[in-house]
Amino acid sequence: MSHTDDSSPAVTAAADSSTRTFVVDVGDESSFRQLNGVGGIPGPVEGYPQFPDMTPLWREAGVTVVRSFDWVSRLDTRNNPTSLFPDWSADVDDPASYNFAATDQWVEAVQSIGAEVMFTVASSIPSNKLPAEDVEVYGRVVEHIVRHYSQGWAGGPTTPIRIYEFGDQPDFGPLHFAGRPEEFYAMYRAFCEAVHRVDPTLTVGGLPRPSPLSSTHRTGKASSSSCVRTTCRWTSSLSSGSPTAAATPSTTGTYPSSSARCSIATGSPIPT
Repeated sequence: MSHTDDSSPAVTAAADSSTRTFVVDVGDESSFRQLNGVGGIPGPVEGYPQFPDMTPLWREAGVTVVRSFDWVSRLDTRNNPTSLFPDWSADVDDPASYNFAATDQWVEAVQSIGAEVMFTVASSIPSNKLPAEDVEVYGRVVEHIVRHYSQGWAGGPTTPIRIYEFGDQPDFGPLHFAGRPEEFYAMYRAFCEAVHRVDPTLTVGGLPRPSPLSSTHRTGKASSSSCVRTTCRWTSSLSSGSPTAAATPSTTGTYPSSSARCSIATGSPIPT
C-alpha cells in the first residue's frame, strides 16, 4: 500500500468519522476471481415452453453463476399455485406439498453448463409483498426447500446448490415489502436459521439494496437481542445477479443489548 501526506484530501476526509479511506497500490499485481454472473431463465421446460434456450450462449460466455430470481420459482407468502409451496395449509413435511418440477429442470440446465445457481427465495414481487403469516412455518418451508436443493430431499438435484439469497430489493418501499420492519427482520432471521439448519457451510446472502434504508424505517429494532446477521455467512448481490466473495469475519458479531438497533446493511448498531 502507498501512503499519503497529512495535507492530502484523503487524509482530511479520513479525519471525518463518517468517511473511510483506502489507497490502492497500482504496482501490486493480483488477479480477480472470475465472476461471470447472469440472471435469467435458462430455457423452456414443461409448462413454460415460451422461453428460449439460453444455455448455449451462457456456456460460450463462460457463465459461472446464475441468479434464480427471474424464474417462476417464488416462495409466495400467500397461496399461489405456481409457488414452491402453493398452499400454506398443506403438510410442511410432505414432499407432495411442494412444487419443484419446473425449478428442478432449470437448476439442472444451469448445472449442465458447469455453472452454479444462486437460489433466490422471494415472493412474487410486486403482486405479493405481504410478510409471512406464521414465521415459524415459513422457516420450516424454507428448510425443506434448501434440503431439496442441497441434500436431495424429495428427489432434489444430484448436484447441491451452495448459494442462497433472501429477497430481491427489500428497500422497505411500496414496491417490495408491505409489512413492518420487524416482520421483515423476523422473516430474514427465519430464512438464515433454516438454511444453516440444513448445512452451516452454505453461503447465505441477502438484503441487496440499491440505496440506504429510508429514515422512516432506519430505527426499526431487530426482533431479538442479536442482529440477524449473526446467523449467516454473507455475500452481497450485484445488479447482474452475481454474488461477491463472502465478507470477512469482522462484518459479523452479536449485539447483546436488547435495545440495540441493528443495521441490516452493515451489521453494526445504529446510534440512537
